[in-house]
Amino acid sequence: MAHEIYRNDTVVLARKQAWHGLGIVLPDQFSPMDALRIGRLDWTVEESTALTATFVESDGTPTRNIVETHKTLRRSDDKTVLATVGSGYTPVQNTTLAEIADSFSKAGVRVETAGSLFGGRKVWFLIDGGTVDVGNRGDIVNRFIMLHNAHDGTASLGGDIVTTRVVCANTFSGALSEGGSFFRYRHTSGISLRVEDAKRALENFRAVAAKDDAAIEALAAKSMTRSEIQALWTDVLVSLDGPIAANPKNEKEARRREKAVSALANMTRVFDTESQKFGPTAWVAANAATNYIQYHRGHLKGDARQNADLFGAYADAKRTAMKSALALV
Repeated sequence: MAHEIYRNDTVVLARKQAWHGLGIVLPDQFSPMDALRIGRLDWTVEESTALTATFVESDGTPTRNIVETHKTLRRSDDKTVLATVGSGYTPVQNTTLAEIADSFSKAGVRVETAGSLFGGRKVWFLIDGGTVDVGNRGDIVNRFIMLHNAHDGTASLGGDIVTTRVVCANTFSGALSEGGSFFRYRHTSGISLRVEDAKRALENFRAVAAKDDAAIEALAAKSMTRSEIQALWTDVLVSLDGPIAANPKNEKEARRREKAVSALANMTRVFDTESQKFGPTAWVAANAATNYIQYHRGHLKGDARQNADLFGAYADAKRTAMKSALALV
């Protein structure tokens, strides 16, 4: 189940349905509080005081021990157990995440999608951050602010600038892999204070977005020859995977060269298609590289691929590609 939307999850979407056909589609963008209500996200995370461990002795007699260093989290509505975490873990409720989103949405920005995954263990709000027409050529980049939270101890409270419309687990992890984070706060006892920091961080979105726009426009204004593009892609691959031998001397070098040749062919196909519409620019070349990294590089599947996205491997690789391109302008 690639979308990871369980029976007790809900997704709310503006205007158009997602590929999986699940969720509630509203005629227009909506407020964070509407998402809580319509998406049935207004449940809370309940915390146990401790854990009870049951052991069976050799004579069959059960004995119980109280484990005060850990506790269990569960949903208030259907009592689904979300996780076992350390006693110092402090949850951030869905209503609090909505309040953070609402603090930004009051400026006139609305929510594009919202929902939960894995039975409520992951929750997100995707706020519309406007669009950019790169180079005024019809190359439209949609920008969103993704506020996300985990109720299973696997991730922090976070805010990211992304271009992916999040509708499921795949797009959730894909958005995180873009590497546009502007805050991450761990679920410690002081996180209630950091919520106010998160609200203030959103106020800096415009400045961050303007900086991104300037970088995008600089890449779009830089025309490149075929040899320059090939050199860029080769530099990216060397940065990611190591030197590419012209004449491999062993099996490892041969595999690396074969992988590089395949990668360059993949990037070339994407670039040739996109450059016909938007020109042979550093922006198109960089996007051909990040497209390869996101969808074709490596052989991770299932949870391994998702964890690589969530914890930075793919994000780091794509940042490498963009930094290499920006070094040319």
